[in-house]
Amino acid sequence: MQRLIFLLTVLFVLALSQPGKAQDNSFPESWSRTAQKHTVPTGNMYNVPFFMLYYREIVDFNISNSDKAEGYSYYQTLYKSLQVQQALNKDSFSSIQIQLKPNEEARGLHVRKIGADGTVTSLEKSVRVSPSRTGNTTISINNLDIVKGDEVEYELLVKVRGAYAGNMIIQSDIPCAEAHFKLIAPKNMEFLVRSNQSNITPGEDLKDNNRIYSLTTHNVPSIPLNPLYNVKPFLLRVEYGLHNITENGKSTVITWSDFGKSTYVPYVAISKQEAKLVEKELDNIPFLKQRYPMPQLIYMIEQYLKTTYDLTEDQDMFGEPGNLATAIRNKRTDKQGMIKLFNSFFYFLNIPCQMMFTSSRSELPLSKDLVNPALAENNLIYFPTLGQALAPTEMDTRFPCYPSNWINLLAVRSRDTLVNDQNQVLTDLMNTPMPAYTLSNISTDATLTDFNNPTWEITQSFGGYAGINLKRAFTRAGSDVSMRNGTFNSILPLSSDERKVLKYSATNETFTYQPMDKPVVVNSTLLTASLITNEADGSKHIKLGELLSGSLLMNPIMPVGHYPVELAFPFYFETRLHLDIPQGYKIKNKDDFAANITNAADKLGLKMRMVQDGQKVHLFVIQYFKDVSFNGTDKDLFRKILERVLILKQQELTLIK
Repeated sequence: MQRLIFLLTVLFVLALSQPGKAQDNSFPESWSRTAQKHTVPTGNMYNVPFFMLYYREIVDFNISNSDKAEGYSYYQTLYKSLQVQQALNKDSFSSIQIQLKPNEEARGLHVRKIGADGTVTSLEKSVRVSPSRTGNTTISINNLDIVKGDEVEYELLVKVRGAYAGNMIIQSDIPCAEAHFKLIAPKNMEFLVRSNQSNITPGEDLKDNNRIYSLTTHNVPSIPLNPLYNVKPFLLRVEYGLHNITENGKSTVITWSDFGKSTYVPYVAISKQEAKLVEKELDNIPFLKQRYPMPQLIYMIEQYLKTTYDLTEDQDMFGEPGNLATAIRNKRTDKQGMIKLFNSFFYFLNIPCQMMFTSSRSELPLSKDLVNPALAENNLIYFPTLGQALAPTEMDTRFPCYPSNWINLLAVRSRDTLVNDQNQVLTDLMNTPMPAYTLSNISTDATLTDFNNPTWEITQSFGGYAGINLKRAFTRAGSDVSMRNGTFNSILPLSSDERKVLKYSATNETFTYQPMDKPVVVNSTLLTASLITNEADGSKHIKLGELLSGSLLMNPIMPVGHYPVELAFPFYFETRLHLDIPQGYKIKNKDDFAANITNAADKLGLKMRMVQDGQKVHLFVIQYFKDVSFNGTDKDLFRKILERVLILKQQELTLIK
């Protein structure tokens, strides 16, 4: 079902008012009244359960004056045809889900099924609409009752408000036999239209005072899936955005600067009344009576705002979005209000900050020259003197961590400055901050002093993003003993059948005013009798693999070709084992505990060594990843590290007399 949702999701955001309604007169007649099956291609590519036969999208910026007056910007015709090649599970493939957003209004929907024998079944009465409080809507086309040989086709007609950019994503995890894109615009509107693959180039024509951009492509393969990278940014697509518009002889180039200025001001501008309320609020915060280093103060302000104010999407309680008077009075606000609170607090505390607007690594990235404001939907407050940022509306992150999926992405940066005694908003493009890999430190320190009573004393620490993930889990658990124990079980080393937990505890496991450079610390005592085996010849074997290998246990099958390996965040994992070897024994396999896997760039690596001092043995393993994306030789090195970790997981220490 998820594959079908992924395939058939409407990518441009729609809002259906009357499913099955006749076509709006604004749209050309394109739906064939007489159903006719498409020719089904053959070949290995199409030997799959189902695939896209035909995908067509037409975007028309020639809109009526009345629609212009109502804020519409273009009409869209979206057509998709799906061919079923093999018998499918009817329970798991019973409906089509189309996800909608509020800035578009669907004006017509046709949907039908054509059987292998040419039998036509209208599905328009099977359409259901489920709106949400946020304005998003889900269209469900139910009761498909699909069998082998069926073709399902639909056409959706949409009026779009306030958008002059978009994209048509052609590729998915199933093949597409043919895709066609067309953009029509008045001659005075010049668009930048392109695909993300250099060998597929849209054409441009002038006809009847219109600019027409078009692209047709055939036999688009499915994209290879792999959990080690984000698929969506690499999907074949057509991107378009208004680049230049001429009105009354004046030509205007569309840039990110326009977006930055118009978006920035509502997040920073406050009235005199709001300013007085903010100053009063600051006067009532006890910790502001003391001086703190700037990073710690930023963290404490974030902790205060995110624990004192509730974030809501219910607009009914606000006279206007972002009203700080309402927010401070009710200790509740919307996203705009939360961002304004952060900016006003930092302003009155003389902490220089700027705004950044970016996308996500699981979504399409921003482009320097093609302006698509809808992609820049994630907000950061950036501190230029520190080179770090926080996410004001993400309630379960804390400075200097912000959502890991936003790391190292192109972003629009906006800030104000004085030019000739006048405030001006400056905008440029830069990448979001890359956190230091040392921030997210994960370590395990384990000591075994008695082989006859194999009890380990273990201390684990989790800093940065790793610590945030744990704090979220413990915060959700609250005082629920069962949930807390479940969290402990998920992080204590060794599998449950190889350990008996004698005691455990955690410190700094929830969000407090303790900064993020202080890790979550988990202490435990584990009895592990099954890890030590005594052989008839007197030798001893100690299974150390699970303690040494750490958390990076993945399938070493790399993404194919040019697709990179991507991690959630930069980090390092360090393991330190300390053992007292019984008298009369020596280590047989010292060489098994030496490794140095790295390269000249030193962006990632694995190192292991053993140090022995008499009967005391110390084993050290460190894995480090300084970036979030690896390709080329670094990708090869990543594979070698994973392969070594899998070997390490099975590793034993052998003692002989």
